[in-house]
Amino acid sequence: PYLGFLLGYGGGLAAVTIPFVAARKLRKAEAGWKPKNRHAAKVFAMLDTHPFRSVLVLRLILWFNPPLSYALAFSRVSLRTYVSACAVALLPVVVVAVAATSWLADV
Repeated sequence: PYLGFLLGYGGGLAAVTIPFVAARKLRKAEAGWKPKNRHAAKVFAMLDTHPFRSVLVLRLILWFNPPLSYALAFSRVSLRTYVSACAVALLPVVVVAVAATSWLADV
């Protein structure tokens, strides 16, 4: 379980960071994309005032969703804020996944 946690957590962070960095490198201009869902739009509107909290909430809901990484790459969120919020948000997800799969292996 410990190796599975380390690999899952490290791989998960890489899976959300690599698309973010790639989209940041490829973007040409600041895009004004806004989500259509009113709840998602409210969280995206908070990106300027509370970037860590916004990324944390979005990652807690959408876990490893690559389109979220691309959308956040076009925002003003810094790489450090993005990675640290993702690291905090994905920790319980990976812990539960590893605990559930190690429990299943014992059955």
